[in-house]
Amino acid sequence: MRFLRFMRLLPSIGLLVLAASAAPSPTASAGTDEAPSYEYIAFPGCPIRGEANFYDICHDQMAVLAFGLDEAKTRGKLLMVVFGGTWCPSCKALHRMLPGPEVLAYKGDGFDYSRFDVTEIGISALYGGRIVPVPSGKALLDSIPGAKLRAVPFLAFIDPVSLQVWTRNTDDLEMASGEDRIVDPAKIRGIMRSAYLWLREGKNPDEEPGWLRRKLDRWLGRS
Repeated sequence: MRFLRFMRLLPSIGLLVLAASAAPSPTASAGTDEAPSYEYIAFPGCPIRGEANFYDICHDQMAVLAFGLDEAKTRGKLLMVVFGGTWCPSCKALHRMLPGPEVLAYKGDGFDYSRFDVTEIGISALYGGRIVPVPSGKALLDSIPGAKLRAVPFLAFIDPVSLQVWTRNTDDLEMASGEDRIVDPAKIRGIMRSAYLWLREGKNPDEEPGWLRRKLDRWLGRS
């Protein structure tokens, strides 16, 4: 059964390998404390050089992923890839939440969430009052067949050894709306546990809810 699931993932794996191998390699070596240096790529929506942003959108996102995979493999971890946009309130909330005691440093349920490294990939940015794509980030997301993006942030979990991939939307995890949107950390942790069981133990993850269930959950106040 696990072999059949693996065979269904082969197209994703092949395209992911091609995307990573085609990307310019960062100058820092995996396992060092030196910050990686990527080729600077200017495009409409790319902020000025040196401007702080949690999505490093002015550099090749395929190279960012390649470095993340190399680091995770060296450290014996799974890679959690967060696809998002610089304009997205939920993306900012998730970015702030992940390193702290609510997610990666959470100690309350016996699961070690530090088994994951995190890489953030920008796929869109705000420019001139409208949302524009980050070309390399969008190309990277498009290279993962079966990734049905509904909204950002969008998650992909990758085993850097086998290159198996599992993807998950997060639009059913929000605890508020508007500019105050935050993502439920308990549900993020649940998704991470499911990803670990799928990628490392071959157990089927919980199914992503369909549109009807999401609407019912929102109507009943369960999301």
